Amino acid sequence: MDNQNFKIAIIILNWNGLENTKECLNSLKKVNYSNFKIILVDNGSENNEGKILKNEYGDFITLIQNKKNLGFAEGNNVGIEKALENPEIKYILCLNNDTTVEIDFIEKALEKFNNPEIGMMAPKTMNYYKKNEIDNFGIQFTKSGLSFNIKNNNSRLFCPCGAAAFYSRELLEELKRRDGYYFDPDFFAYAEDLDLGFRARLLGFECLFAENSIIYHKGSASTKAMSDLAVYHTYRNIIWVLTKNLPAPLFWKYLPKIIIGQLAIIFLWILRGKSFLIFKAYFHALFGLPKMLKKRKIIQKNKKISIGDLNKFFTPRIFVKSYLSNLKI
Repeated sequence: MDNQNFKIAIIILNWNGLENTKECLNSLKKVNYSNFKIILVDNGSENNEGKILKNEYGDFITLIQNKKNLGFAEGNNVGIEKALENPEIKYILCLNNDTTVEIDFIEKALEKFNNPEIGMMAPKTMNYYKKNEIDNFGIQFTKSGLSFNIKNNNSRLFCPCGAAAFYSRELLEELKRRDGYYFDPDFFAYAEDLDLGFRARLLGFECLFAENSIIYHKGSASTKAMSDLAVYHTYRNIIWVLTKNLPAPLFWKYLPKIIIGQLAIIFLWILRGKSFLIFKAYFHALFGLPKMLKKRKIIQKNKKISIGDLNKFFTPRIFVKSYLSNLKI
């Protein structure tokens, strides 16, 4: 099979990240796969960054200029919608602007897309600054309702990390038909990749790890690692992910672990002096529950996977050691 026959669209968001975006685009210029297009979504950056990038890269990119920052979720949605206007596009890659790529990363990923049930692909994402250190191999989702980046390929892969995530056209179109969106725009940023992955799992789509497709990620270059923005949106959105997606039998089965996990999160962030922020996140999560419950009805009514099969994709533990060590409490 000649993988060059499969056209792919790469969606890149830029938000006040000119130099990172340039480095990302320059690395994409070197790839050995020619059948792709880049849709650059400038998310309301200052100083005319979108125009600067278009002037420098010309036809190498298709520029979409948003008047304001729509967030990671809706910003990507705008790019995906534009990409899927072209019927030749078979796959979408959502790629952070603070990444660089190996020259054969597309080719190695597409080797894995060999049946229609595979809707998601997680590349091997390494640390940009320490090339031999793992950034993530995708996302694992625990029975406590918390998600963590996978640091070894022995963990249960739930879905790709939004920093670098391949999706099939079939998956995205089915999500849009059912839910009315790709990434949930109400999330703004953080955990939107988990939500999309969960909805995809409920539709019966699979996710594979492309161990030979290598990307380097700087990590939270636009928002700073676990900034107040990240803490707030992550823990608000996790509640929404569970509300929308976790089937009732598994909710009641996992409830003790979910309670322990959420109490632990509150305690840990209180110790870090973020008590106001974490309670604000939970308050706003509760405020948004009526809207999320409406979305839940649609999602649960149309799920295709059995409870037993879905249960196999959850990691049994409550926490992951690497997460606790990264908090440095």
